[in-house]
Amino acid sequence: MNQNTGTPNIPEVVRFIPRILATLREMNGVAKAGAVKAAVVQAIFEAGEPVNDQMLSSGVPKYQNDIYWARMYLVNAGLLEPSKVAGHGVWKLTQGGWQSPLDMSTAAAIYYMTLPLFRVALNPRFTRPFYAVPRTSAARTASG
Repeated sequence: MNQNTGTPNIPEVVRFIPRILATLREMNGVAKAGAVKAAVVQAIFEAGEPVNDQMLSSGVPKYQNDIYWARMYLVNAGLLEPSKVAGHGVWKLTQGGWQSPLDMSTAAAIYYMTLPLFRVALNPRFTRPFYAVPRTSAARTASG
């Protein structure tokens, strides 16, 4: 069980998804990236939740890296505007971002729905989503 999300097998990055959406809603839907990140971390501290401040080899604390990844999942899910639309260094909600629920189940669904996009982009041999149901032996023999 992940200590920070309170759910089994859910990566730590998932807990930042609803926090980013909630923070942007409080900021009228658009804000500079630095302001959003600072507000998200402040909300986590105020809630008394732990923050993984372990430094990564990139020189960035783990929680900041997780916030960047969470933003990417939100962009790929269509809940945040890409930087080409919002502007460099600006995070902006889409209509879907305004309406999306802020619970962990929704956050986990966003994570798992957008994850295959990264797998295929990083390695073209992944043409089928990793969570797809494996074909049964009957289906294999029927399809050749």
